[in-house]
Amino acid sequence: MKLTIIFVGKPKEHFWQTAQMEYLKRLKSYLRIELQNIKESNPEQEALFISKRLPTDSYIICLDEKGSLYTSKELANKLRNWQLKKNVMIVIGGSYGLADKLLKQAHEIISLSPLTFNHEMARILFLEQLYRAYTILHNQPYHH
Repeated sequence: MKLTIIFVGKPKEHFWQTAQMEYLKRLKSYLRIELQNIKESNPEQEALFISKRLPTDSYIICLDEKGSLYTSKELANKLRNWQLKKNVMIVIGGSYGLADKLLKQAHEIISLSPLTFNHEMARILFLEQLYRAYTILHNQPYHH
């Protein structure tokens, strides 16, 4: 599986960049992962730009507050199923979320929490949960 995560916007503060790089380093021992950042604009323009970047054979997962909630172990089981796909694209929106048009293209919509996080924090939380899911799948002592 090749995993591509499309983020709207870039982390502005150094500590967000450092955290992102740490989780990417950890994740690379489990999978091929690529990050793509797109410039933040309005959600409709972002959706058009993102749609053009989605290969037709991609399995698309969007993060949105209206998505399904999972425990870390449930997310690990989802990840096990995603690994059967050739290309998995995960889209994390910016300050204004994702346009409905883009959400309708998604095969799955997931939520990190009923709470609202800024998009920089959501990015790190998702990367951490992705790493946690891999450690669960590999029976490694990260998740208690």
